[in-house]
Amino acid sequence: MTDQRPSARKVEAVTIALTTGTTSDDGEETSLEALIEDEAALERTESSASEYLANQACVALVDAYIEAERKAGVEQLRKRARTRRPAQDIRDSRPDLPASFRAHMAGPDPVELEKLHERLERDRAIIERSMFSGDTKLALSIDTSLTRERIRQIVRRAGKHMAQLVQTDPRFAMLAEQAGIQVEPAATKRPATTPAPVGMLPAMNQPHNRTITVTVPAEPSTDRVAVRGLPVIPARHQSGGLSA
Repeated sequence: MTDQRPSARKVEAVTIALTTGTTSDDGEETSLEALIEDEAALERTESSASEYLANQACVALVDAYIEAERKAGVEQLRKRARTRRPAQDIRDSRPDLPASFRAHMAGPDPVELEKLHERLERDRAIIERSMFSGDTKLALSIDTSLTRERIRQIVRRAGKHMAQLVQTDPRFAMLAEQAGIQVEPAATKRPATTPAPVGMLPAMNQPHNRTITVTVPAEPSTDRVAVRGLPVIPARHQSGGLSA
């Protein structure tokens, strides 16, 4: 359509919408909007992809740390349960229990497991906000009711442990390469040595067998003659033996 603005009337300008259909050089119908090339689109796409991958790697690293802490905490609760005596109500309901009965037969205390889960989720929020969101210790202290010193200890412990995970866990090899950290090679298992075949004869190279001699069985004698008309009796085979 004709542009009705005064400045456009002087040059007889025409306004064309970007969605107006047109024909490309190949003869295909398209729109003007599709023909516009965004020179910064590739850079923005790569930047967004890199940011997404970095966020996912950080989330996986925090998850690995929390999972390691959870395993250690559960193992500690199991050790504590092994030494815990059963409650008195259990003794009253089960008088047949032996004196050596321990509460670890029922596993860790569910209340303690729930407290462990809540503490780990609290630590996860503190780590993510402190390391990746840039929140101050004062803000974290107000939100979690913990002292700033305690928050510093949680973040420092997590940072040290996650640095070890980056060095040892192959899942985070890309993070280690990006940070310039030397990755520790995985420990290779030594191949199992094949035992030497066991023979019938003793091992002569052993110190306790050096004084042993092995004799060859004697051949049976065939030149025996009859004495006083008695029939010839063949000689018995002499078996070889060991003599010291």
